[in-house]
Amino acid sequence: MVGKLLLHVLPGLVLALEIAATAAASAPRSGFRIDFGSCNNVNLSQPLWPLIVERAPDAWVWGGDNIYADWRPRTGEAFLKVLKEDQELVKKYFPQPPWYGATPEILATLYKRQLEMPGYQDLLRTVGAENVHGIWDDHDYGINDGGSEYEHREASQEAFLKFMGVPQDDPRWTRAGIYADVDLADGRVKLILLDNRYHRDEYSASGDMLGEEQWTWLEKTLTETKADFNVLVSGIQVLPRMFLRSTKGENWERMPKSRARLMKLLTESSAQGVFFLSGDVHMAELMSANLTCGDNARFVVPEMTSSGMTHSWKTYPRLMTWAMQCAHRILPWQETMDYYLDLNFGELDFDENFSQVTMRIFDVRGDIRIERTWRADELKPAAGFQACEEVGFRGPPPAKTIELGFVALWFAATLTPVLAFFAVAGMLLYFLMKLCCGAQTSSKPKQA
Repeated sequence: MVGKLLLHVLPGLVLALEIAATAAASAPRSGFRIDFGSCNNVNLSQPLWPLIVERAPDAWVWGGDNIYADWRPRTGEAFLKVLKEDQELVKKYFPQPPWYGATPEILATLYKRQLEMPGYQDLLRTVGAENVHGIWDDHDYGINDGGSEYEHREASQEAFLKFMGVPQDDPRWTRAGIYADVDLADGRVKLILLDNRYHRDEYSASGDMLGEEQWTWLEKTLTETKADFNVLVSGIQVLPRMFLRSTKGENWERMPKSRARLMKLLTESSAQGVFFLSGDVHMAELMSANLTCGDNARFVVPEMTSSGMTHSWKTYPRLMTWAMQCAHRILPWQETMDYYLDLNFGELDFDENFSQVTMRIFDVRGDIRIERTWRADELKPAAGFQACEEVGFRGPPPAKTIELGFVALWFAATLTPVLAFFAVAGMLLYFLMKLCCGAQTSSKPKQA
């Protein structure tokens, strides 16, 4: 009798518990949650969407490289053709293979494929298409490391705005560039979406990252904002200082005049709770810099990078991963507080009073890899504050000789597999030739 009773009661009890758990997971929170990520290739597996949906964010923010629309030669024959016919392109991207820009047709096709991804469809149903925001970086803009020279930038902007579902009355449809500010959580949080592609000059010490029209808009936005938190989203990292000026990597430091102008705007504006989100680098990173003047004045600016939704440093050949590990352990960037090299997505959790924000990085298993809470009053300058210098979390930068030593180590690590391949191939060829020659000699008839 008891067994039959349990047989009838248990299934209903299990179902009730499942419903309760689902309701608890989807119940409204007292604060506000934003999840974000970047570097997402439609031709690769996209394993993070179920984990993002499980976090039930109130909004999703694309951090750039939302698709990969540009391309480069994949065969030896194609690469040799480029070497012969387009020396300027080879010189521009050396030592990497050259890149070719996407056509409007390629952009439209890849955006359509991303929209149709089942995991992304689940996210759109969870947060609502109107709560998806974002920016582009180079590969979804249309060309690797691209700027104002990209010939299809107008068509690219149209394709991007359609993908994001931007309403037709939004000013982004009528101006040059995708920059925008978006109020979330009833105005308690403001997203400030920067466009570091459409108007960007060629990289130089005096080059401009944003263009004057965007600078004017940004100054006005930072001056007038009343939000508790102001989140500036950039496709490339803002805080890191470069290894050597000749590096091909992208960040704001490659345009020091623009970077200085940006940091000056932050310190002179009335904006509170200021920090950066960024992508591009195929890893996650938490950084901070102190803008200081004297012994007492200090303004902390954090940056959270989430990059690598479908590919990352951990998915590259092992020696490249090892070299990046060495970079962070032996010669870490001065701004770096923590980092993670595998697939990841980021999260911002604002408390119910919007007095603090918790930044998190999740891995492909849904485990937290980086976590840090910042109070809003930590992230605003005092009235009249003027920054005299900027000091990274780890202190002043290392000597150039140390940087040169690391670069030598880096090239040694990345070139080792290539050199090893040719060495082994050469040895095999030598022994094969020796074996063949020996066989031919032994087969000759002896003279009487």
